[in-house]
Amino acid sequence: MNNQSFSPLSEKLMMFYLAAMITENARGYGLAMSTSPRLDLALKYTAFTTEILEYAKEVSRISIEQGWLEEPPHNPCRKIHLE
Repeated sequence: MNNQSFSPLSEKLMMFYLAAMITENARGYGLAMSTSPRLDLALKYTAFTTEILEYAKEVSRISIEQGWLEEPPHNPCRKIHLE
């Protein structure tokens, strides 16, 4: 019997899977909203999507704090190139 005191999966990998599941759920609700003829369901899907996106925001915040997400590219400083 193997007695491990550490997780075989890294926190970064688990956060990646969580982000993938959140993305898939948001996509599914968007698809359901666009194909459903019932307006009452569309309102429910919108509420669910808003709730899911709050989780996505938290996942992004944690990933940025941990240094797991790269900084987005920025425009180069134009003043340096003009001189």
